[in-house]
Amino acid sequence: MAFTTRDRDNDEAPNNCAFYWRGAWWYRGCFDSNLNGNYFILTDGRGVVWLYYPSTYHMKETTMKLKCG
Repeated sequence: MAFTTRDRDNDEAPNNCAFYWRGAWWYRGCFDSNLNGNYFILTDGRGVVWLYYPSTYHMKETTMKLKCG
């Protein structure tokens, strides 16, 4: 799955997910998570969210950790 940004639409959705959801991410068909979005106090999902977190409330801070092989 390719990384989608506002200027490079690599997702499978008809529109640019990074533009609509306000953050670049490994989108497929527009999201289960977005840890690169803006922080909002809204509940519409267009910010830092993880779909299956208690709701679509935005997280204030996240950390991604990668582990090699």
